[in-house]
Amino acid sequence: MEIIRQPDDEIRAGDWVTNRLKSEKFNRLSVAVAFVKTSGVSRIERALKEFIDNGGKVKFAVGVDHRGTSIEGLLALMNLIGASNEIWVVHNTDRRETPTFHPKVYLFESDEFAEVLIGSNNLTKGGLFTNYEASVSFLLHRADPDEKGIWEKLQSTFDDWCRGTDISKRLNDEVLARLRDENKLGSEQAEQAERSKERSRVSSGEADEETGSNRPPLFGGMHIRPAPRPTASITPIEESDVTESVNPRVN
Repeated sequence: MEIIRQPDDEIRAGDWVTNRLKSEKFNRLSVAVAFVKTSGVSRIERALKEFIDNGGKVKFAVGVDHRGTSIEGLLALMNLIGASNEIWVVHNTDRRETPTFHPKVYLFESDEFAEVLIGSNNLTKGGLFTNYEASVSFLLHRADPDEKGIWEKLQSTFDDWCRGTDISKRLNDEVLARLRDENKLGSEQAEQAERSKERSRVSSGEADEETGSNRPPLFGGMHIRPAPRPTASITPIEESDVTESVNPRVN
């Protein structure tokens, strides 16, 4: 078992995922995340494509709550994994409790063993590399009865999330269009424009004038190791290292 403390550890969640995609030890990958953006997809693109080209099967369960997943991110993921693999969108509209689909699980499987990462890491640049995140990884063996039980619980959980129900829909062009039309998805282009506008306001002093405060900021900045550059064809519209969406969201 290993704890990954991000962004300080040498191996961050994105490195952990990429290393296992490249390891040739596994033939199946199941991922559940609250948010997907091109900044995350682009940084595992090459390794994920090689995994699929080598016969690996992949399945994603993705949330669309609080518009934290972008239309650009879902399109990039759809184009990358192809029609023979699966993306499921999970969204519960119960107004009494307003539940959010918020897991972050990466499950790599072979016939005899599995490796799992469970923590706070969304499929975004920040979630995989530059945000302050914490996760735990562990190994499961089918031959061990206790570990097999945990493995089977994970598999059944993904089965529940990845099947056609009132709250789970397999992503295709029609479902993507409905998500867009119902305003369930964020727009990375719009978010980038809003951030650029806010930076201009801050640099010009407009923000201080509005608050009437000339005090220095409460918090300062500390440099962290940047994320690796995207590996292939997807060009992300980068989100802030700290704020992954300009829309309100629940942590």
